[in-house]
Amino acid sequence: MQRFLLRLAITTATLASLGCASGAPPGAHYRQPARYPSGVPTGLIEPLQDDAYGPGNGADATGRPFRWRTNTGETTSGAVQRNVYGPGIGMDAYGRPVTAEPR
Repeated sequence: MQRFLLRLAITTATLASLGCASGAPPGAHYRQPARYPSGVPTGLIEPLQDDAYGPGNGADATGRPFRWRTNTGETTSGAVQRNVYGPGIGMDAYGRPVTAEPR
């Protein structure tokens, strides 16, 4: 029993020093912004067509409108390079990460 308690105390101290007092691995408590809980918006079907409904207003394969938005909520127009920063995260003309957001 004493071995178990000593091992538990050492493990807890090690995890606490890593910032993981709950026992979760480092980074497990990181949360994505509320607008994009999975990091990539859902509901849009590839291929995406830019400027289908006018400048800055695109459409997915089913015709649903969307806009490209930065992580601060600004809309962007113009050329967007897709999947530069990861799946579903493109780059606008200024190098900012943007994601397609349904309207």
